[in-house]
Amino acid sequence: MGFRGIKKVNGDLVNGFKGVNVFIGKNNSGKSSLLEALYIASCRCMLDILDRNCIAYIVKRRGWFGLASLKHLIYAGMSKAKVKTQGIEEADIELSIGRNFVKCTINEREKFEIRFSLEGEAGYSIHNKFNVIFLDWNLVREFGDPESIYSLALRMGGVKAKEGMINVLKSAYKELRGFEPLLLEPNKWVLHAIMSDLSIPFYVLGDGLRLAFTHLALLSAINNGIVLIEEPELHQHALSLELIAKAIVESAIDRKNQVFISTHSLELIDLLLDEAEELKAQEELAIFKVDLKNGALSYRRYEFDEALKARRNLEVDLRG
Repeated sequence: MGFRGIKKVNGDLVNGFKGVNVFIGKNNSGKSSLLEALYIASCRCMLDILDRNCIAYIVKRRGWFGLASLKHLIYAGMSKAKVKTQGIEEADIELSIGRNFVKCTINEREKFEIRFSLEGEAGYSIHNKFNVIFLDWNLVREFGDPESIYSLALRMGGVKAKEGMINVLKSAYKELRGFEPLLLEPNKWVLHAIMSDLSIPFYVLGDGLRLAFTHLALLSAINNGIVLIEEPELHQHALSLELIAKAIVESAIDRKNQVFISTHSLELIDLLLDEAEELKAQEELAIFKVDLKNGALSYRRYEFDEALKARRNLEVDLRG
């Protein structure tokens, strides 16, 4: 493989993916690198649903420290990285690094370069956009105002996205009827939560609802695609995490997405197991416990029943 800290994968490939796939393990066990490799493969080094070039995004998202950042895409001492996938958007991607560019070769045919400046700006002329989203804390924190997030969900997901968001949120907020932009003062439209007997400006809602709203809106923006989520538990309240777990499982069932998640949270694992059981989606969930030693990635795959037994009956910490 040769990608970031992963020199090779024991068994050559991580396989057996389902609708919802959860990567667990200790720090520096390769979870984020797996997500990034899947992101590159599913976007073919090109654009995701938010018009972000996937190579440029993963180079910068962990922190830009000059052109040397490019070298960290490749395992130390190797000249190239190869990412192969089966079971999702099948691709054979090869990356090589120049002085200020990343060269991407797809299936030994398509070849192009993405060039970077010292300031971290990336130059590329790629117009292909894929039905893929990488959802991490950077995106949640920086995407923008709630009006823009809500507009994105409706523009890309239509009425189904709106109804999906409301149904998930109503499981915790019974009085919620929807969201609408209302004229708060001349020429200023502000998103409001519409309750059964009043409307509330979004910015005065509780933290749990506001944090869940952003994740749910972004999850609702994609259908029949690939969703990658890094540590959705970050900065979440208990209630908002429960709503996010519900939305993740429903994303696979109702929206026919394939979801990949990295997490350190036992609470999230339990919530996903509960939601899969409640929605009768046991066959759609798989947990991958990953480990990384001397550049070799190994993993153990848990089916739903095995993971459920380990957590409920034995109180096993699947992360350890």
